Amino acid sequence: LSRMPSHTTTPLLTRLATSEDKALREQAAWAIGSYGQQNPRELLGLFKAEKEPFVRLHLLGSIGRLGVPGGIAMLRKFSIAGDPVMLKTAAIKAAGKAPEAEARAFLEEALKSKEPEEIAEALQSLVGLGIAGEPYLDVARQAAASRHGRLMLVGLLALAIWRLTRKQHRQA
Repeated sequence: LSRMPSHTTTPLLTRLATSEDKALREQAAWAIGSYGQQNPRELLGLFKAEKEPFVRLHLLGSIGRLGVPGGIAMLRKFSIAGDPVMLKTAAIKAAGKAPEAEARAFLEEALKSKEPEEIAEALQSLVGLGIAGEPYLDVARQAAASRHGRLMLVGLLALAIWRLTRKQHRQA
């Protein structure tokens, strides 16, 4: 449905996102983020009402991809101490897709986490937003101590090289 946009797609996805079937809600929650015609209040309402963690993860991703006004504030609520790492990492990843100016501050706060997954995701998201990675090299070196951090840093390095190559081509 998310690849066949029409005036009926959004209402249908919203109805599916409130289905009793958890798997259907998960798929609808993901698809909502692929189709940019969602009412932000309705999406935030779906998120607040949902109890299933994986549906909430997909809704967080959709909030980030759609650039829902107030979305970064919503993501901040799910990056507090005590929340599951998986949920906080999903919020960080979603922030990396958000167009809001406050995304950078949110991601830089995430770099202070004690969890290597969160730090690595924040680094990748910062570079993915087009922010130069040089100020974060010390954090990146520390994150490289974990297996997850090393895997994410390979992606970070690839993005940084791509960004540098692209910048050099533009100057030529």
